Amino acid sequence: MASAAVVLAPKKQVKQVLPQNVLRAKVKDEIFAMWFHRLENKYYIGKRLWQLQQLDSKAGSGTFLDDLEELSVPTTTAYRYIAFYKRVCEGFDPTPARMTKAQSAKLLATTEGFPPEKSLELTADEDRAKLAEAIEAALLDVEKAKAEHKERAGGYQIKVIFTETVRTKFKAKYKALGIEKASKIIYEAVINATA
Repeated sequence: MASAAVVLAPKKQVKQVLPQNVLRAKVKDEIFAMWFHRLENKYYIGKRLWQLQQLDSKAGSGTFLDDLEELSVPTTTAYRYIAFYKRVCEGFDPTPARMTKAQSAKLLATTEGFPPEKSLELTADEDRAKLAEAIEAALLDVEKAKAEHKERAGGYQIKVIFTETVRTKFKAKYKALGIEKASKIIYEAVINATA
């Protein structure tokens, strides 16, 4: 007796389609989880942001910007991450190029090199030295002026009232005579004057 065997066809694997709002929530959760390590996950965050943008994009009524606000992701940062993801997909190598010791030494061995840095103490000492030189020069000028006018007593201000034309003539004559001679003449005039 032959047994009747039943042959079952393998079940077709049905792709489970999630509703769009569930898919959006899942993508947003993944972005939020990766955001705390965003430098290491820049590519994956960019990929998820791109997916979220594709889910939310509708001309004039999309919710992508609202979702970014909900995630506290700045708009410009989101677009930079999406651009990074697209560049990597196009073949951009995201690994940072490190400078070798030889390249670093070659950079430092240029003719100009790095400018020498002055310490704050050295700069302050130079400023103090310049100030001391200026003070010393001013003291020498004062001593020279004192030596020139050693025999003179101080000045004495006199107020003389003239008309405009007489004042102009007086000033011109005073300058022509010089301070010493004009001072002696004024002194003699005042001393010999009778009231």
